[in-house]
Amino acid sequence: MARDYTKYTVEGLGENLNKRHLVFAIVKDWASKNNPSLEEIQAAFPDEVQGSKGFIAKESEVKDPKRFNMKEPLSIKKGAHVVVSNQWGAKNIADFLTLVEKLEYTVTTNSGQNNTDSNESEFFSLLYDMYYSEDIRDHIEDIIKSGDKERCQLFKKSAIDFVNSNNCCYWIIPFVIDCLNDFQNKSDDENLDWDDEIDLMYPAGKELDVNPKKKYSLFYCWRSQTFKLDEDKDEEQEFFELLIKHFSDAQNIDDTDDDFYHTCITTLYCTICKMCAEDYFSQDEVVDLLLSVFEDQYLKDAEQGDFIWGVISETLTSLGVDLEEYKDEENLWRDEYLVNFDDVAEYLIDNDVFDNDYISS
Repeated sequence: MARDYTKYTVEGLGENLNKRHLVFAIVKDWASKNNPSLEEIQAAFPDEVQGSKGFIAKESEVKDPKRFNMKEPLSIKKGAHVVVSNQWGAKNIADFLTLVEKLEYTVTTNSGQNNTDSNESEFFSLLYDMYYSEDIRDHIEDIIKSGDKERCQLFKKSAIDFVNSNNCCYWIIPFVIDCLNDFQNKSDDENLDWDDEIDLMYPAGKELDVNPKKKYSLFYCWRSQTFKLDEDKDEEQEFFELLIKHFSDAQNIDDTDDDFYHTCITTLYCTICKMCAEDYFSQDEVVDLLLSVFEDQYLKDAEQGDFIWGVISETLTSLGVDLEEYKDEENLWRDEYLVNFDDVAEYLIDNDVFDNDYISS
């Protein structure tokens, strides 16, 4: 299922906010202006707007801290502190927008803005409207078939501009390169004469302002199946625990937090690249890495299974893996897994896909 990556602007409060930040910004602003009691703030932002998890809770009475922004409690009347839910998706955010309109807040989405800058180009809009690898691939094919060279150049520029502004989405660059390689092969095989358009669309990682591989790659200790920020550091943690600690402003993984979702994909991509660039790695170690993420015990909530698989599948897709080729429902790999990770690891190693964006690890 495609994910919703809409960003919001609140007049006078902030721009380009994801759902969690949007809600928190408005509740914080309302509380500062009204100095409410607990009953008053809960009446203004009732639980039924959020749903079953609750909206506003007294900090000292929270039973499930993972579902609230515990890092930023809000002060209300009589010195009390409350925290705001961080559980927001497409349905309840719509209810929230209806609510805050009555509170006289003006909220707009990126797609509703009339003015654009260099980052808000066709590709930028595509990512926030569809933000899904299959849709990006379809969009690339549409541009190539149009034969519009100016559009091709805009695509390349906007891809670089977007990742420069959103480093956590770095995985998009190698994914686009892999798509273009596929279309080049198709052009050659079918004599389609797409060469000029494809050449104009290649984004090179070396054109970025930063080297995301240095920022996001982790060290994987295959003996203990744990991750570190650096080989010389002492801490050993599971993949998502380490990312939550160092790359997220939340205390849990929330499937409505698009930036963190893409941080996970980019970090897994860069970590695989780092590992495969070393001389001593083996196929078994790559398999262990993938399984350690797939079976991450830090996420005990069964509902996070789709989140984890989304991270793994998008990562492998950006590495050029056609996952359908490695699935066999009748003959499960190791009698448990739909995907044969042995064959996936062999493909990654044999094809040197980890070096397809020309940035060293």
